[in-house]
Amino acid sequence: MDLVATWRDAMQFEHLVLGSFLHDIGKLLQRAEVPLSEQSKRMMAVGGPSREGRPTHFHVQWTNQFFEEVLPRGFLPGPSGVEESASALAFRHHNASTPLQSMISLADCLASGVERGEQVDYSRDIHKRTPLISLLTEIVLQDGRSPSLLGFRLEPLQPELGCLSPVPRGELNSSLVPGYKTLWSAFEKELTAASPESFPAALAYLDALMERYTWCVPASTIDDVADSSLYDHSRAVAALAASLYRFHEAEGTLDDTACIRDREAQRFLLVVGDLSGIQRYIFDIANVSSRGTAKALRARSFLLGMASDFAAWRILEIFQLPHFNRMVAAGGKFYLLLPNLPDAAQRLADLTRSIERWFHQDLNAELTLNLATLPLRGNDFLKGRFAGAMIRLQDELAGRKLRPLRAALTESGSWRPEAFVLPRHFEGEDRVCTVCRKFPGEERTTENGDRLCDGCAQDRRLGRELPRARYLSWLKDDAEDAFHFVGVPFRLHRALESVPTDAVRVLAFNDAPIQASSAVPFHRRWIANHVPAAGVPGVPDCPPSSPCRQEGEGHEAGAPLYFNCLALHGEGRDVLGVLKLDVDNLGLVLSIGLKDTSQALKAKTSPAEEPPPGAGWTLSRLATFSRHLDLFFAGWLHRELTERHPLLYTIFSGGDDLFLLGPWHEVLNFARGFHAAFRQFCGGNPDLTLSGGFTLAHARTPVFMIADQTENALKVAKRAGKDRLAAFDDVLRWKELDRCHAEAERLAEWQQAETVSTQLVRRLLLSAKRYYQYRDDGVTDHLIFLPHLHYSVKRNLSQSDGAAFEWAMRLVNEWPLGRSSERKAPWDGLKYISTYSLNRNRGGANDG
Repeated sequence: MDLVATWRDAMQFEHLVLGSFLHDIGKLLQRAEVPLSEQSKRMMAVGGPSREGRPTHFHVQWTNQFFEEVLPRGFLPGPSGVEESASALAFRHHNASTPLQSMISLADCLASGVERGEQVDYSRDIHKRTPLISLLTEIVLQDGRSPSLLGFRLEPLQPELGCLSPVPRGELNSSLVPGYKTLWSAFEKELTAASPESFPAALAYLDALMERYTWCVPASTIDDVADSSLYDHSRAVAALAASLYRFHEAEGTLDDTACIRDREAQRFLLVVGDLSGIQRYIFDIANVSSRGTAKALRARSFLLGMASDFAAWRILEIFQLPHFNRMVAAGGKFYLLLPNLPDAAQRLADLTRSIERWFHQDLNAELTLNLATLPLRGNDFLKGRFAGAMIRLQDELAGRKLRPLRAALTESGSWRPEAFVLPRHFEGEDRVCTVCRKFPGEERTTENGDRLCDGCAQDRRLGRELPRARYLSWLKDDAEDAFHFVGVPFRLHRALESVPTDAVRVLAFNDAPIQASSAVPFHRRWIANHVPAAGVPGVPDCPPSSPCRQEGEGHEAGAPLYFNCLALHGEGRDVLGVLKLDVDNLGLVLSIGLKDTSQALKAKTSPAEEPPPGAGWTLSRLATFSRHLDLFFAGWLHRELTERHPLLYTIFSGGDDLFLLGPWHEVLNFARGFHAAFRQFCGGNPDLTLSGGFTLAHARTPVFMIADQTENALKVAKRAGKDRLAAFDDVLRWKELDRCHAEAERLAEWQQAETVSTQLVRRLLLSAKRYYQYRDDGVTDHLIFLPHLHYSVKRNLSQSDGAAFEWAMRLVNEWPLGRSSERKAPWDGLKYISTYSLNRNRGGANDG
């Protein structure tokens, strides 16, 4: 084995990855009007791209300058000795002549989904005046609707609504140069102050900087709609180039330029990983009286997010690929781009078997990892084809889900009979774990003396550490105090100083500082894991009746609140409110929701022929869309709860959905605010909507029952037409909810002031139920409620009661004349209004 050649090949791969990731960094400098050095001008004159004798793609000059004069030497892979440096590879990607340059050139084209042209007229400064358009505003599901394209401001990434939400172009400056100057100045300052001690650490730090400062920078301003960010495009190019290198390395064709430029060979493998059994795993806790229930919930929710991360990282390690090849990771699902090697299927099967057998042995097969793959040609990444490839991949995933745990239950195509009965020895009922009641337990030192199995003991310890954790370190070797999941040992840390210097990698949660001078790679991870804690702003002291006060002096500062305590912080009834929300029609959005508006496809399409549905999706756009959506449901949500809703408890959130609980009235207020924020986040796009389910639950209700009830409420909202909230046995469009909630608050105030009696509010609820029956089936017998209601109003209210009397008489006098009557605004939502009032006044909808 030629160790020198092996070392040189490794260095060359690292140069390729770095050059491909930063191939377009010059666009940021160019638009910030950074002065060009004489050396960069000479490079352009001697070896820059040109067409018909004139220079093109001027940004490569600034790319060269970035590598030669800005990028600290510590960011470059190892000592010199490779044939082509990252700087040369990046500089020549528009006029490639060598195999490695051709890899980046092809990757650039495939990531964009089109043959990139050139900006001809620089005198108009289009590249300095074109903002990044929000992909979410481009989504169209309704025939004939034209999208309202909104753009992003140029500012460093922050999980704040003002930053993440697009604005009309008229609100953006005609010249974006000042914004680019600010971004570049901050980028350069952070970059030059860093001194990473390994190439993986350097690459991770660059990734964090690029996300923070180029998430809002358009990758190209010559496209019809500049909707792909420079950050996501750069990652996609690096992933494609890395896959190409590994493929041709295995084939022995790294020096074959013609072979590298071939777009018809199936050299790529798109992989999707998805976890099944998520709700069952999180919520199936048998003993809800155990004080550790809340800890177990947050631990299991956290582990689910980490499970997909751990699985994705392990696959990338097997294929020796950088983290850029994890294209999407959100909501328990991930997409990877791999080389289509001859043994790729076997490598993935071996890892799947390892993970599934861990799930089988340690979790009683409650979770399953489903992996689906799809070989792709280069041309499959082009616009008009990539959406079809994604549909085929999803079909393959659906088929995989029909064969769960196949890798754990079979061996060489035959069943493993011993896998169907696990060797559990309980030795009597008193030996079973008191929390999950699935594994043998043993006595441990806990606050209430539970007998815990290993998994529940870890859940409790992990749940205790999570609220204050800011980092996760993936350990090289096992350790006595390490946590474990899917075979990965890890630790949590509150402070940067406690992170081990020999970790494999570190995840920095949300806005935790990233180490700029380390051999360990730090990766930003947005998560929503807010937990209400005592002594923090916005969290009042627990009332005297709370369990923590009756058992002692209450919670110590920083300690998470019990569910019982959260219920007591509500207004009216001492119950929890539980909310689940998710984005409607996401599968449809990702298949047909993005049309192609590029000039290239328009030129090839006759005026009478529309581009195919979903033709606008590309690898870069998929990454942009998924990352931005996850940032809202994870990063923004975490900050929103921390700063404005500290009493709400996150069960899980990320990807495109959330599940949380808290004082019931606070949860309802949050739901309305979240919907308003989502509308702003997606630029008011009517084709991107939310559905939600809201339920009430006593603090000691089994969590699996809470989950089922809330999931059923969400299904009710979906079946009613989506874009709705199901709450209090009512289903309301979001635009109706604000009106109904305002009326509910008024009715609750009248009831509290005893202007309106509890008996009358209950009559209103009964009347609403009868009206809904009439509305649904048209049977006029239900209308008997009208004279009863009229009698109750006259008996309990008079004109001296002012607004309350007028409101009640409007219900009596303006009842719908028919099932399709337009005169139903006072009645639709009456279940919500009356039930809310009863709960605010401690009556409860079902109380006698």
